[in-house]
This record gives sequence, C-alpha cells and structure tokens, in this order.
Amino acid sequence: MVLIKVLKMFLQGCKLCFIDDFDYWWYYLKNRKFSKLKSYVWSRFNVRDIGIGLMDPIYMRYPNLTRYPREIEVEITTRCHLKCIVCEHTYWTDSKYSKQDINYEDFVRICEQFPRLSFINVTGEGTCWLNNDFNKILEYLHKRNIYILMVESFDLFNKERVNKIFETDVNRIELSLDATTKETYEKLKVGANWERVMDNLKYLVAEKKRRKTPFPYVFVRFIVTSENINEIPDMPALIHDLDLNCGRKVSIEFVGLLSFKEVEKYNVAQIPKHIIEKTQENAKKYGINIIWSHTNNNMYSIDYCAKWIQPYIMMGGYTVLDCALVMANNRDYLKSISPGSLLERNFKNIWYSEGYKRVRNNINKKEKPVPLYCKGCRGANTSCREKKIGVHDYMVAEFSKH
Repeated sequence: MVLIKVLKMFLQGCKLCFIDDFDYWWYYLKNRKFSKLKSYVWSRFNVRDIGIGLMDPIYMRYPNLTRYPREIEVEITTRCHLKCIVCEHTYWTDSKYSKQDINYEDFVRICEQFPRLSFINVTGEGTCWLNNDFNKILEYLHKRNIYILMVESFDLFNKERVNKIFETDVNRIELSLDATTKETYEKLKVGANWERVMDNLKYLVAEKKRRKTPFPYVFVRFIVTSENINEIPDMPALIHDLDLNCGRKVSIEFVGLLSFKEVEKYNVAQIPKHIIEKTQENAKKYGINIIWSHTNNNMYSIDYCAKWIQPYIMMGGYTVLDCALVMANNRDYLKSISPGSLLERNFKNIWYSEGYKRVRNNINKKEKPVPLYCKGCRGANTSCREKKIGVHDYMVAEFSKH
C-alpha cells in the first residue's frame, strides 16, 4: 500500500513539476542553470511545504530508511521592527532573545554540515533584512545552487533588496499578508505601512516582467484571527489585482492561529460556512488557488507528521524537530532539551545517534509515547497520545551529557 501511494504521488509530482510548473523549470533549462534546476525539481518532489513530500509515506512507515537531511530551516535573525499582535516576538519578556543575528561565518558552518543541501527556508522570528549579513548569506546559497525560500511582509523591501532577490535566484517568497484594508493590516502588524507594502509588491512584479523571469514565485499566507475574518472573501480579488506571479497561478493559504496564552483572545475556532463559500466563489472567479490550513482547531495527528525530516536550527545553532515548536514562546525550554548546537557539534553526530534514531522510530507510531521534543507542538496534535500513552524523554538524557 505504501509503494502504491508513493507511485501515485510520483505521478502527481510529475504533473506538478513538468506540466503545472512548465514556465519555472523551462526558465532554468533555457538559461542553462542546470544545478539550480536539479535543486528545484528535487524540492518540488520531496519538500512537503512546497511540493508533494514524495518519500514521506515511506519514511513515516520505515524511519530507518530516512535519508540524511537535504532540507533545513535556519533562523537568520530575531530582530524585528514590527509588533504583530499574534506573534510570540511581541510578547517576549527576555530582551536577550529579541536582538540576535546569525553571522555569515556561523551560517556557513551550519550549512556545510549538510553536503547535499538542496532546499533551505531562511526564516526566524524576525525580519531577515535586519541581519547585516543577509546579503552575503543569499550570495552563498546562490553559489551552492540551493532552492531558497524566505518569508516576508515586504514592509522593509526597497529597490536594492528586490534586486538582490533576483541576483541570488531566490525561488519562493511566502508573503505574510493578513488583511485587505489599510486599517486592519496596520492594526494587526503594528509598525508596518500598507502603502509601502503595496508599492514594494508592485515593484517586484514590474521587475519580474522586465527581467522576463517567473521567479521568485510568490505564495500568500493569511493568518485568520477575530480581527480579520470578515476580510477573507475579499482576498482573492486583491491578489488577482496585484498579479504577483505575472499571470501565473497564485495560492493563498488561510492559516488558523497557532495559539498561545497571550493571543488566545484572537483565536477563531471555526470559520463560518458562508465566509468559506464566498471565498471559494471569488477564488474561482479570479483563478486563485485556496488552501485552508489549521482553520477549525483540528490539527493533524502527530501519527502522520513528517516535519521531523526537516530540521529547524534556531538562533545559536540549536536544533529542534519543527518550527512549530519554536513559535510557542518557550525558547529557554527548547534550548534545554535540544540535542545540541551545530556551532559546537556536527549534525551528523546527532542524526546518527541512538537517541535521535529512537525519536525517528517512534514519532509516527501510535502505540509509542510522544517524544519529549514534540510535546505540545502547535502544528501537530500530540495530546491524544500524551494522555493515552505518555511522553518519553529518550534522547534528552543522552545529549545532556554533552
């Protein structure tokens, strides 16, 4: 059954990469960027966040077959000029976390531990451009022909930074846009400027057309809250007018709030049916693809989680299993149970350790305790197994010795 599922996914991936994405892979092919094309195709087939996660069913069923990671997320900075009302950064009480950057040398030290690295999400609880080494980081990734994804509000973009995006072949930008009006947007993203964001997006589109490139592909993410829920149906029209992918398909992901104590009051348990229906109607009208994610408080079960295949490296080089763990406002705790900093030890020693193998072997098994590293994840539901079987700290004891 697993092999049949993988075969179906492979055929789906072929359609995705070579038919739906024709303009994208053809651009690399005709410009003789073969190494970049290789990373692009590999990522679309294997990275679940941007493609189909081809091997995920096999790795979840047979974790011992899991390959050494070729996809990672690295936190670039925790500096941010905004005070978004649903972001953990806004509520940090310890200032030591709010003004940290990874420098170029440490970033390279981490990436060199992944010799076949094909995909990277340069991310973090901050704005990448506030790291003074970010341009150098992009240039390094460009030289290695790695698929680059970044998350952006576009509030701090300017012409120089937009040009750097093109110069370094950034593949995908996930645009954080949680409103369709200036009033709501600036209420949610305190410190941002609606007109500046719109102007920067228009400049990006104009440059894509002038340079005759489909990259970067722009994906839109809208975090659903009680403050913006009524603007959801208007989002397809706004994105259509912006024409972010120059006539090519655009996807909007409506994401439910990954709640923690300080932001629970903004949580929406269920999006009303009439809003969903109107949004789908408008999306069809404008040719927009809609994705509903975590929008009814029914997170997927940890039994079917594959995010552990993609390590998240937080500030200081500390590695954790998933970015959803980081965004729960508990950094001291995560550092205390992390298997180590990649600035002090090589990830291969962690990946091939007995403790890490036990985590991989048990994370998707319904009859096994939830690994301590996954407890309370905001992306996957761990509560059912926690209550029924419990939590196991294997691996923590092993690495606490180092």
